[in-house]
Amino acid sequence: MAFGLSTLVWFLLLAISQPGTVQGRVVADFRECNSFFKDGNPPQGFENMGNLVRICQVYKNQYRFATLYRTDLRIPVYSAYKYQGNRRMVKGQRICNWCHEPQIDDPTASPAMIHSKKKASQKQAMVADYRKSGYEQGHLYPFDFNEGDDQRASFTLTNAIPMSGSANKKWYHYAEKFIKILAEKCQNNGSQMYVVTGSANYTGGSMSNKVAVPELIWSAACCTSSGSPVVHSSTLNTKLDFSIAYMKELLTNKNATRISVRQLQRKLNVTIFQQCRGTSQNDEVENNRLVNALLNEIPRPRLKRKRQSSCVAQSYILPRQSNSK
Repeated sequence: MAFGLSTLVWFLLLAISQPGTVQGRVVADFRECNSFFKDGNPPQGFENMGNLVRICQVYKNQYRFATLYRTDLRIPVYSAYKYQGNRRMVKGQRICNWCHEPQIDDPTASPAMIHSKKKASQKQAMVADYRKSGYEQGHLYPFDFNEGDDQRASFTLTNAIPMSGSANKKWYHYAEKFIKILAEKCQNNGSQMYVVTGSANYTGGSMSNKVAVPELIWSAACCTSSGSPVVHSSTLNTKLDFSIAYMKELLTNKNATRISVRQLQRKLNVTIFQQCRGTSQNDEVENNRLVNALLNEIPRPRLKRKRQSSCVAQSYILPRQSNSK
């Protein structure tokens, strides 16, 4: 059944010629899918990167997430999404059939994603590029946040970066899983969690077909209240608004590191959220206190060492807050 699934993607593409650029510059905006960005505002500071394509990812006539993609590197810069609800992964449910976007190579092609059987592309990664490379397709918009059609929509190579199996597992255990737990707490308070996950530092070499291997993966999350003053938490009785960020060096064996969104924005020299609690120096300390309290509520499970494929994720460990500036 998985082989019969297809994902629709609507490209908001306006091609214009730019003097002095190589192969032209494709530009667009996220107006039709700006609901995945807090206050409808995409991150700022990525505009000067070359060969950018903005993608509103659609499946079954419904927007699922948004992606900023670099065709020269053949990997995404970031994917932006909202936590949709308490989703639980069913054992054996993960789908490992990846698609690519025909419109990246040919803007006049069908917008429907197709399973990636093409051997090579000058503008995007293919499944063939990952074979025998030593790398896995690492989701930016996480598979584990979703179920059903949302899961299927995440399996586009425009939403994946090359990651070693070890790095992929550590990112899940030390970052992705905690963002999901905090997103559930955020939603239980009647608030909304906005997340942007991306790559950086594109000097880590490349796979076949010049697919870049980034040195860094990062994620920033903003929980914003919808007016409810009630926190469904055993230790907190204040309105639940907070932000949190993680990053991991992909070419080392280090675990993911928890930092503040303000620290991450300074490191990347971008603005991910224009407004969110904890993104300014004035409220950073109070935000960290709130996040620490929420994380301390998470029960620590007994860890089991089990072999797992790249299609399975399990157990987690509480990370420490980095004090780096």
